Amino acid sequence: MKLIYRCICVVLGAILGSGCSSMDEPEYGPGPMPEYGVPTGTINISGRVIDDLGEPIPGVEVAFMEGQADTTDAEGNWAINEDGAYLPCSFDDVIECTVAARDIDGPANGGPYPATELDLDLEQTEPSSGSWNLGTWEQHDVDIVLSEEDQGKPRD
Repeated sequence: MKLIYRCICVVLGAILGSGCSSMDEPEYGPGPMPEYGVPTGTINISGRVIDDLGEPIPGVEVAFMEGQADTTDAEGNWAINEDGAYLPCSFDDVIECTVAARDIDGPANGGPYPATELDLDLEQTEPSSGSWNLGTWEQHDVDIVLSEEDQGKPRD
């Protein structure tokens, strides 16, 4: 009888123990963790960050909806191309998204410039392929203008 009792305990312990997992949080990229039923799509956006005189500003981080980001090059260019982008800004086939620009190198390139956010006017270039896949959305030649005057600095 003790043998049967021990066997049952071992089997139950093995079954119950197999559902345990690590308490460590998994590593995910920037932005929220994707979940089942979260609207996602492909985002292709690009543009330039310039000052109020039209000169390019390098060293500025541009982020799409707190997700993927890019840093401007010497010509102020940036591009974000993300498959499976989390799109919390979509409602009934209308996309209301933003990009945010933040000066990450301070005075190295004429800054510091204040952070700014810009509304996008995305265009759907590929249709959705399901209730949670919202297709491909694009906008190019997005100029983000940062002004030192917003910081109370006089211009040269």
